[in-house]
Amino acid sequence: MKLPLFAMLFAGSIFSFQSGSGVLSGQILTSNGDPVVGVRVMALDANSLTASPVFSGITETDSSGHYRLNNVLPGRYYIQAGLINSPIYYPGVGDVVNAKAIAVTNASVNERLDFVLEKNSLGFKVLGHVARRDSGNAKVVDVILVTGELDSNPQMAEVNSDGSFEFSRVAPGKYLAELRILDGTTLSEEVVVVDKDVSGVELSVPKILEIAGKVILEGGGDVPAFFFRMERPAFGRMTYSARPDRDGSFKANLPEGMHITIQGFNPNKYTLKSVTYGSVDLLKDPLKAGGSEMIITFAPNQVR
Repeated sequence: MKLPLFAMLFAGSIFSFQSGSGVLSGQILTSNGDPVVGVRVMALDANSLTASPVFSGITETDSSGHYRLNNVLPGRYYIQAGLINSPIYYPGVGDVVNAKAIAVTNASVNERLDFVLEKNSLGFKVLGHVARRDSGNAKVVDVILVTGELDSNPQMAEVNSDGSFEFSRVAPGKYLAELRILDGTTLSEEVVVVDKDVSGVELSVPKILEIAGKVILEGGGDVPAFFFRMERPAFGRMTYSARPDRDGSFKANLPEGMHITIQGFNPNKYTLKSVTYGSVDLLKDPLKAGGSEMIITFAPNQVR
């Protein structure tokens, strides 16, 4: 998957696009001599390693593995290629300390800066499928791959008409494949990438129930905002925020068959007493169709 330029700008980095007069070019191959196609290549200012990295020029290799960085400002540069989180540097090393800096001067043309980039340095594929089944009114938006809740640079994949999705060039590590549904609900499944492609990631969209409910605060007063966190092994985890009206009423689209917990309220001010949907005690049993109204009851904590 080719990332757009804005997705490559990671925190603390500065790209310099001022007019320059140097050229850096070469070819990137695998150890088998195959061209490495469509890989990102950048010129990293050798004097910016102790502060925020500064890049002068960015490109991608063509169908024969060649790259060309034009208008590079005069200075000393490391040529960086591959994944943002685990790049390779000219002449083919994984640590910038062992990389070779290239001097750029006015009108200089540095050619044949060739090096080897192994296929496993390009990351791996993550392939999966979204099973819609009897999902009711749930509308799938896309799937994102994140390293955690605060990941500022997630990868994104469209869900094809047959439900399949694919991420390419994923670095080894632990991820969450998150399915985003149009109403803002998310569903996630853990993915671990080690040393090969990962397939068979299954995200099943459960049937969505349109729930009408009411929040009751014992003794009266303003009811708290909260969110639903739902989990079931076959579906993964989902979250859904709820902000009740002043009278405590709310509406929510929630997945059938999942265990629900209520989170996001201030536990210093409130204690959750009960959550019911018809005859179902949702603190013990999973949500199922058939109820008329969901009742969530809180009690205020005594202030000492």
